[in-house]
Amino acid sequence: MAQRTPSMIRRGRRDEQGSALIVTMLVILAITGMGALAFQTAVRSASQARNFQENKQAEFVSEIAVMTGIEWLECNLAFLMDGATFPYQLEEGDAVGCGFRANALFGAEPFGTRQRDTPYYQVRFAQPVPSRRAPEYDESYCYVRIDMLGRGGLLDAEREGSGSLVSATELGGARVARRFSANFYAGPVVCPGYGS
Repeated sequence: MAQRTPSMIRRGRRDEQGSALIVTMLVILAITGMGALAFQTAVRSASQARNFQENKQAEFVSEIAVMTGIEWLECNLAFLMDGATFPYQLEEGDAVGCGFRANALFGAEPFGTRQRDTPYYQVRFAQPVPSRRAPEYDESYCYVRIDMLGRGGLLDAEREGSGSLVSATELGGARVARRFSANFYAGPVVCPGYGS
């Protein structure tokens, strides 16, 4: 059996130290990769949480827009008889009537302390279509069906012109919007075209 010389022992220790250094470097590289992956996951989760929050807020504004549109129909039944003014568009800040103020539904801080986003909506009423006679009135009165299309959401003036575009819940530059459509029967009103 060959005897180990001191130089062989030193070489063996150096080989072990080199192997330990390589293993240490691989462990550091793996931990760094895991840290980068964890950071990326945290950033993605924060982004998804913000998108979810803005989606819910846009849904809230859309519901307010639908309620405002219904209130407008209720307060402006005579307007439905004037077919020449349709399609009619109602936007935030427009008068609704009957003492109704849509801005009062939003409150002072509709989205909490994050003041950048402000609510906006647009409601478009299509031409009313005579639907059925109002049985409690004479034959000149009927209910009309009216289609309401619109969108409501958030407006962020600081993001305006960024050129970003995402569909489904739509993010276009400064706006996040939810689209909606509804149809209602309003009345009774004098049937459009009655007696002409």
